[in-house]
Amino acid sequence: MFAFDFRGRGGSASAPFATYNVVQEAADTLAGMESLGIAKALFLGTSRGGLVMMRIAATRPEVMTGSIFNDIGPVVEVSGIARISGYVGKAPPESWEALVAELKAGQGAMFPKLTDAEWERYARQIYADDGGVPRLAYDPAMADAFKAFDPTKPLPEFWPWFEAMAPQPLMVIHGQLSDVLSAATLEAMADRHRGMEVYTVEGQGHAPLLWDKASHRVPGRVPGLRFRAAWPGLSQGGGRIQPGCREELAMAAVAERVFSGVQPTGNLHLGNYLGAIKRFVELQERFECIYCVVDLHAITVWQDPEELKRHTREVTAAFIACGIDPKQHIVFNQSQVSGHAELAWVFNCVARMGWLNRMTQFKEKAGKDRENVSLGLFAYPSLMAADILLYRATHVPVGEDQKQHLELTRDIAQKFNVDFGPSIAANGFGESYFPLTEPVIAGPATRVMSLRDGSKKMSKSDASDFSRINLTDDADAIASKVRKAKTDPEPLPSEEAGLKARPEADNLVGIYAALVDGTRQGVLDQYGGGQFSTFKMALVDLAVSKLGPIGAEMKRLMDDVSAIDAILVDGADRARAIA
Repeated sequence: MFAFDFRGRGGSASAPFATYNVVQEAADTLAGMESLGIAKALFLGTSRGGLVMMRIAATRPEVMTGSIFNDIGPVVEVSGIARISGYVGKAPPESWEALVAELKAGQGAMFPKLTDAEWERYARQIYADDGGVPRLAYDPAMADAFKAFDPTKPLPEFWPWFEAMAPQPLMVIHGQLSDVLSAATLEAMADRHRGMEVYTVEGQGHAPLLWDKASHRVPGRVPGLRFRAAWPGLSQGGGRIQPGCREELAMAAVAERVFSGVQPTGNLHLGNYLGAIKRFVELQERFECIYCVVDLHAITVWQDPEELKRHTREVTAAFIACGIDPKQHIVFNQSQVSGHAELAWVFNCVARMGWLNRMTQFKEKAGKDRENVSLGLFAYPSLMAADILLYRATHVPVGEDQKQHLELTRDIAQKFNVDFGPSIAANGFGESYFPLTEPVIAGPATRVMSLRDGSKKMSKSDASDFSRINLTDDADAIASKVRKAKTDPEPLPSEEAGLKARPEADNLVGIYAALVDGTRQGVLDQYGGGQFSTFKMALVDLAVSKLGPIGAEMKRLMDDVSAIDAILVDGADRARAIA
């Protein structure tokens, strides 16, 4: 959880009074997110924070995975502002005891059931402690905003900002005694956002303190959102984290999150790009993404340590060169986050031998030498499940060869949730801890075949370099390989069905379709009936325009090893924080 001290509040410096406004605070929040590398977040806005939240929705809705209002809405009641204007900016008494008495007198109608101890807890949340003396935790100039307040005139409404939140999951926490958020406004909000959840805190006004255990699990009711833990004790103090409350701020909202990885085995090629990395880039617009260089998976067979380091950097360079943004999303190498190995061992104890024995990829890789391969190769799917579930990823982009492993991941998650259900519930995680991760099925050309043999998958291990287009190939190499790609003597068919018995033709048409985000039939509509020579010339131009810049950027990045390493270190730190 990130709680920003807005300008003039908490640990932030004071600023010109004119900058103490919702528009500026929304801009500051977005700048803070950018500086921390946060692409998307669930927002919780208490009182004025809810107005900031609506402003962000109106200007940058793509950064929001959902929103929770704490007793605020598009219409703010005049009576509430009149009450608040009576104490904002006023210097507190010189003792906590006197401050408690003052708060009880001024705000007792909002919290009639608080004990003296609870009033002191409340006071210490919204005021700073200066050597045992209460002090304002914000710039007193903020009271100037109320000088022009006229209780006889209605306040501005924020319905256009609220309506920008229509696509996202939404919840409103409402104090039963609130003088800021009325029942009529709450009803109007629900009418305009049919999926909105409402939770009323009985016996409290503006803004509900949320100290009782029943309210701690309220966010779990928001459709489309999952939570790791409860989130007690948020204050009204302008986003401040009060001393003694840090350990309580354990909420971690899990939005729709993608996890995927690429092994650092060297010589990345067109198949890796179209089958994986291109999809990773596209998913950035829809999901919170974590992309991993899975170096622990690579050591299931022997690796030269120095080559493994170089290949790890090469994959990272490919991610960046292809368009993955390491500031908005997370890029790191697996071995730097110990949770992968730790959770894999737990899952080794959850998974059943029979499940792993059915994994066809192990049988293919082990072949007839099954007794001599590493245990790591056999247990590979458990580590893959740990990779995904360590971050409670909701989606994984998969090709045909990984579908079975994702099904195993779901089986492991389900068995864990059932086996440890009582403990999961007792610790506030609801009915399940791990999600049942869904596949993101890729489109055309996810399986790119060899340019020399359309029946074999494009591979770095093929003896002929002309069987593949490497991501580091320059324009001349790309053109030469496409021109020399194996074809048959017949013209291209006009219908997709005509490709079924022609693997080389199908492969080249599929590559073209994937590079233009089209379909095989769309390519044949343009080139069907023509000779391969004409089609290959078009494919050369397309491949060079798409892949040439990637290769050039990879080479530039690989010349700056320290920059790549810095990306991996930063990504590992951010991944570790989630894990």
